[in-house]
Amino acid sequence: MGSMQFIRTTVGKAFCVLAVLWAVGCAQKNLSSLAAPDGEEFEQSKATVCSSRFWRGSYTIRHAGDIRLIKGYEAVTGDLVVSGTVLKSLDGLECLTHVNGSLWIEKNPHLASLGGLSNLSHVGRDAVIVANHTLQSLRGLDNAISIVGSLWIGSNNALVDLHGLEKLSSIGKWLIVAENDALSELRGLEQLASVGGWLVVAENRTLAALRGLEGLTAVAQSLILTENAGILDYTGLNNLTSIGDEFWIVENS
Repeated sequence: MGSMQFIRTTVGKAFCVLAVLWAVGCAQKNLSSLAAPDGEEFEQSKATVCSSRFWRGSYTIRHAGDIRLIKGYEAVTGDLVVSGTVLKSLDGLECLTHVNGSLWIEKNPHLASLGGLSNLSHVGRDAVIVANHTLQSLRGLDNAISIVGSLWIGSNNALVDLHGLEKLSSIGKWLIVAENDALSELRGLEQLASVGGWLVVAENRTLAALRGLEGLTAVAQSLILTENAGILDYTGLNNLTSIGDEFWIVENS
């Protein structure tokens, strides 16, 4: 098997694994019975009163009413899934500090802001932010310190940088940044020191530099940079001292 075919096969397998995890997460029953009709925008009250309540199990947000039901909760013990909504923001989730399972934000065509997640500090498994076509930044995740599993940022066509992740210092498994057509740099990841699995940056057509990875010192498995047609500057990797497996730079610029 040629080197390029090997990379594509491996990355493809990673995407498939995450897709299976998404399917399992989305299959969790949403216990909300107060869902609002499509097109209704959430109207946040002037003051959100936080409590020490935990939502036990997984929770899916598909409508504005689903946010109203969980407003005030500080933790979700399972997965939190925001999928297929017409919401423009996640206002109403300001009390949330912990998601003990995975965080899935996907296929929300009008979602412009993650601001409602401004107090979220911990994700116990994976964080997946994919196919949100009007999302221009990740601001709102400003207090996220650790992701125990993988972080996948993909197919967010308006995303220009990764600002909003400035406090993120470690990712326990994989970091995948792929197919974000407007992404020009990786600024926002300056505090990220280690990736516990693979680091894959792939098929970001306008990515011109790796600025933002200056704090990265260790990748536990492989580092793959592939099919980022605009990359001219690799200086963001200057402080990388340890790669556990292979380092591939293929078909960039």
